Amino acid sequence: MLLQPDGAIVAAGYAGARIAIVRLSADGTLDSSFSGDGRLAKSAKVCQPYGVAVDKSGNVYVADTNNHAIRVVDLKTKQTTTLRINGLTPPVQAVAKSEGEAGPNAETIELPAQQLRAGTENTLLIDVDLPAGYHLNPSAPQRYTVSVDGDKTIGIEPKNESHVGNDLRLPLRVPVRANEAGSATLKVQVTLFYCREDNTGTCRIKTLVWRAPIKVTNEAGAPSEVKVHGKLTAD
Repeated sequence: MLLQPDGAIVAAGYAGARIAIVRLSADGTLDSSFSGDGRLAKSAKVCQPYGVAVDKSGNVYVADTNNHAIRVVDLKTKQTTTLRINGLTPPVQAVAKSEGEAGPNAETIELPAQQLRAGTENTLLIDVDLPAGYHLNPSAPQRYTVSVDGDKTIGIEPKNESHVGNDLRLPLRVPVRANEAGSATLKVQVTLFYCREDNTGTCRIKTLVWRAPIKVTNEAGAPSEVKVHGKLTAD
């Protein structure tokens, strides 16, 4: 929101994928000289626009979260452009050799060995703690992948090896089968997009990669669940 020199107020927000702007005269009525009826809706291609600001010149800045861009609306021309900052480039992601492509802002967690009972259906439990006051972005493509280093000790159905979508809910439970006694390593990777619950500030992206050594045993009392756990921060 901005109070202009003539006493008018410019307020900006968003509805769905549209940037919405209004200009109120000093007496609180819609300014009919601004876009006909005092209201302007820009059908710019924005995705999950969290955060709006107005500068002293009357330019409106919209954080286009899932497109990783800042859109600028010039109130004089009614045109929308993308903010360019000379010299600013995204960080280069390192590609992990023989481990596949790492996700954005990746952190690897090496876990102690766990056990599973051979010849049974088991569960891989994936749980991640979000910072207080944050939630998973319901419009973002949350994703996970699970792979196995080792022979036929552990099996995962192809349909359960990976998932991408906005329907992901924590904790995740992925079926795995311990086929025969032996050793293997589970590699579990999740990429999560999370935002403040009040939809202010900047959303964050984090990739967690766990490596969990698994010993499959014939012991009757062996567990039927493997657990991986991580914690995200607001920093």
